[in-house]
Amino acid sequence: MKPILSAQTAKLVDALLIEKYEQSSGLLMMENAARSSFEIIREKYPTLQNILILCGVGNNGGDGFAIARHFAGVAKCTIYFIGDTAKMSAETRTNYKFAENNKVAITHVHSEGEIAELNFNFDCIIDALIGVGGSENLRGLVVPLLARANRANAIKIAIDVPTGLCATNGAFHSNVFAADLTITMLANKRAFLNKNLRNIIGEVEVGNLGLGDDSYFSDISEWEIEGKDIAWILPQKHASVSKFDCGRIGIIAGSEQFPGAAALSANAAVASGAGLVHLFTTTMHPALMPEVIPHILSKNDDGCISSNNLDKILIELKKCDVVAIGPGLSNSQDTFELIKKILSELNCKIILDADALKIVGAVNLSNRFILTPHIGEFAKMTNLSVEEINKDRFNIATKFAQKCGACLLLKGSTTLVTDGSITLYSTSGNQGLASGGSGDVLTGMIAAMATNSDKLSNVAAMATFLHGLAADIYVSENSPESLSASKLIGYIGKAIKAARNES
Repeated sequence: MKPILSAQTAKLVDALLIEKYEQSSGLLMMENAARSSFEIIREKYPTLQNILILCGVGNNGGDGFAIARHFAGVAKCTIYFIGDTAKMSAETRTNYKFAENNKVAITHVHSEGEIAELNFNFDCIIDALIGVGGSENLRGLVVPLLARANRANAIKIAIDVPTGLCATNGAFHSNVFAADLTITMLANKRAFLNKNLRNIIGEVEVGNLGLGDDSYFSDISEWEIEGKDIAWILPQKHASVSKFDCGRIGIIAGSEQFPGAAALSANAAVASGAGLVHLFTTTMHPALMPEVIPHILSKNDDGCISSNNLDKILIELKKCDVVAIGPGLSNSQDTFELIKKILSELNCKIILDADALKIVGAVNLSNRFILTPHIGEFAKMTNLSVEEINKDRFNIATKFAQKCGACLLLKGSTTLVTDGSITLYSTSGNQGLASGGSGDVLTGMIAAMATNSDKLSNVAAMATFLHGLAADIYVSENSPESLSASKLIGYIGKAIKAARNES
């Protein structure tokens, strides 16, 4: 897993490093940040000859002054800087002096009128104005300076965080620095996981500060899942394993109107390695895999699963390791009452998805539960608007999980999984998943993989990653428009193999 930092946790890690390496570490980290940035830029853009660096007087500006020194003798560097020199830290002042001694052309900008007269005809513009401590709330000379920089026809590189972007929640100023490349320090920032901000962040590289092991991330609570994590989250089964060792799954899903949702979940569970998959539904879809064990239930007047099926369902469900409920259940109060009674009788791991999420406020949850809403469903669960959630997704999701005690999987282009303590992100996947049934496939995958571990957040995040990876592999061979949920199931095995090859 890769650590993810908010502005606050980035400062905490920075403080830990300074404490660990004592007084010299501030200058050392600034030097290493500059050296690493220089090396990344040279590797990606080896022909740069004329570079402008925009600096502030904080430590991000210090990085910029130090980068200019590294370019001495390689390319021509010009620095425009804003801010009160009296507010420079000792480290920033040292690198400012070093840049002066290396005959870097430095202009201290004092007014908007000066900015209007400045030359912005450069091969590359590097933003080292504010860094991780900044936000979307810009004022003063930085605003017109960024406006001029953004209009320039040049490669644009941000150091740590593009100025005008909040590293924590992704809010941004209208004149935010629009980077082609962001070289961030220590680790990825939370805002960078928002795929809608790619036109601001560009490509992301993590600079190497050369400070040894990663023990300073030990208290970090946000992590991005990677393919190689499959080795410890879902270890390979031993050669002598039987179907009885691979988990017994129960899926309550579907209705007369939506039999396909049930089939997709059950088929995905089979394709994800479940030993036995029992499907409880009213109508069997013809695409249901023969490996699925069907239990045909009686319907109520709504064409949904009738509450009269309670005893029949419980006989089998009490033997299951994992039960998934929700895809295609439709909207019948009789069915919801049945689900409430079933939940009161079960002690296994439970996944609530789709229509089953409508009963979340009426049942007792615990750490045995995984809830899998998309943002519209989550808005209804929290009585908040989609806009409110998107503005503070992390805090709203973690507080919800803390309050209900369950694992929350909040779907999106970047999916967030949290138990209220640890938060995991999955960034795999593409626009091909924006089609009916892809969430039903994910439910089946989670159900199958949850038989392997009691750490449901890890399992849910890994299943989500593999779900997205399957879509990415499909799109590498076909168009995203042609991806359907049923086709996705055929790529689950490829995704698992690809992830295992990483580990």
